[in-house]
Amino acid sequence: MLTLPADSGVAMVWAPEMHAYQGAYYLFVTLTFRDTLPVARPVDAPHWPRMHRRGTWIYRAESPAGPFKPLKNGPHTPADWMALDGTLYVENGTPYMVFCHEWVQLIDGAMALVELTPDLSGTRGEPVRLFSASAAPGAKRGAKESKVTDGPFLYKSPQSGALFMIWSTFIPGKEYCVLLARSASGRVAGPWTGHTPLYTTNGGHGMIFKTFEGRLRLALHQPNTGPLERLRLFGLTDDGDALRLESE
Repeated sequence: MLTLPADSGVAMVWAPEMHAYQGAYYLFVTLTFRDTLPVARPVDAPHWPRMHRRGTWIYRAESPAGPFKPLKNGPHTPADWMALDGTLYVENGTPYMVFCHEWVQLIDGAMALVELTPDLSGTRGEPVRLFSASAAPGAKRGAKESKVTDGPFLYKSPQSGALFMIWSTFIPGKEYCVLLARSASGRVAGPWTGHTPLYTTNGGHGMIFKTFEGRLRLALHQPNTGPLERLRLFGLTDDGDALRLESE
């Protein structure tokens, strides 16, 4: 269980992810605060969202039921960034967080990577950009048109050792969707290529897991908005070269 103080100033809680790591459980959570960043909007237009303080915080617990306590009094994403949707990936024993740098601040949203300390209590070095939302096929090209990066999750194929990332965006004509990218180097630093549609029926922010029977599954929410938004589960096939959605 995660409980925030009544005076935290948090307006919204988004996209919780739980990861087991070194004998404990870690919750990666995006918190949006009521106050705003002291920076100008990148587009001077009345429809452009306000620049709320937003970032991914990491909480730790001994049990998946909690209680979860913050690892530090602040986000693991840069304090002056609008950032969200952090996920954990461990490569050769080194933990990393992959997260999104919000389109609201950049126009062309970015996927970023930062190394974490071994106990996940902090970060090492500065975040690096992996790719931008405009890498998506059919993405809007206008210099002032918003392009979204959401919900990264990484999966390494036991078939081939290939490293895949799923992430979500909006593509004109396909609504909210899940794309599949592949690291050309097999490492989390990329470069990331492909960005091919995996799911295109107004749903996204997926995660990949295996059932107790060993079957590969994709979890996402669909539709993206409204009272009918629900968890959806799909079978996945890993042939080593790509991940393929099984028929419902």
